[in-house]
Amino acid sequence: MMLNLSCWLASTPGRSLRKAGSVKDSFRSIADEYVNKLKKEGRADRTIAKVKWLLDFAYPPN
Repeated sequence: MMLNLSCWLASTPGRSLRKAGSVKDSFRSIADEYVNKLKKEGRADRTIAKVKWLLDFAYPPN
């Protein structure tokens, strides 16, 4: 499974592109929207867990 948030973001209806520095469009918030989308689509719990696991590698350290 390939995780491509930029394609999902560009193709999501009702979602407008904002300025690059917008807090609302941080990587984490967009990733959370993507995970919620997967849940609404009825994806398997194992798939959602794997996506979250992969996203953990992409988040900046706290």
